[in-house]
Amino acid sequence: MTDILNIHDLTVSMTNGEQRFTVLQHVDLCIKRGEIRAIVGESGCGKSTLANSIIGFLPAGAAVESGSVRLADTELLSCTGEEMRMIRAERIGVVFQDPFSALDPVCTVRQLFRAILTVRRRYSRAEITEKASAALHGAGIKDPGTILTRYPHELSGGLRQRVLIAMALVNEPDLLIADEPTTALDVTIQKEILTLLRRLARERGLSVLFITHSLDVAAEIADTISVFYGGRIAEEGKISDIFAYPIHPYTQALLKTIPSLSFGKEERRLMPIEGELFSFLDQHAGCPFAPRCPYARDICYQTCPDTKAIGDHTYTCIMENQL
Repeated sequence: MTDILNIHDLTVSMTNGEQRFTVLQHVDLCIKRGEIRAIVGESGCGKSTLANSIIGFLPAGAAVESGSVRLADTELLSCTGEEMRMIRAERIGVVFQDPFSALDPVCTVRQLFRAILTVRRRYSRAEITEKASAALHGAGIKDPGTILTRYPHELSGGLRQRVLIAMALVNEPDLLIADEPTTALDVTIQKEILTLLRRLARERGLSVLFITHSLDVAAEIADTISVFYGGRIAEEGKISDIFAYPIHPYTQALLKTIPSLSFGKEERRLMPIEGELFSFLDQHAGCPFAPRCPYARDICYQTCPDTKAIGDHTYTCIMENQL
């Protein structure tokens, strides 16, 4: 299959006063056409920085130190600001965590669609209404004509997220980035949004980069998972491989935080991940997970392990023979 997104050796740094620290370190990631790839990890591990690097939204003080980010045949890191604006409008759709803050509160839904549809092309009001209505209907909204007249504050959280999904897909992008799109929703609506995203991806052959802090959420939508920790990919592979044979200690620890659905003798107790959350201000030369790893040796604090592979299942840990 054709690669839609190809990230190679991406390193990103940020400043904190006079100190500069690395937030993404030599990240390699590839998403094929029609693939749903989940990026999973705790808050502060670099997931959103990766997404912002792709769409050219890095904050002030952040800089790409090295690497390549290609969308099909386009090198995104060499694009101008105007070129990236066009790419975000037409080739990369983005669904953010909080749909209310992502939607301009002074615009109706029709006006929001108009802003996206007319970045490059000119459409009449009737054409905008037709395209927006079709996108909203595809996102599971039964009365798109009424929704087009509403302001964001007049919609429920679930409806706002469906509007945001419809807006992200109205120009038929090559890639959809969904940055924790279900975190602010209740469990029932979360399930509906995950089902919707997976259906739309399958129907359109759409490539999706789905960012979440939860492995169980990733399992409901993704084909493959990349587990992030400390700005690096700790482990990645197919859903089935990651759940059946987790190799990296961090992946193992994440799996133990998922509630068990069984009771009685087979019930599994939740196991919190010991130690403090990773901080980019306390970096060392070794594996970023070493301070929290029950298997860590002295060498783990001194040298970051190379990436190893078992088929399509990759991991960065020196302790594979003892896990």
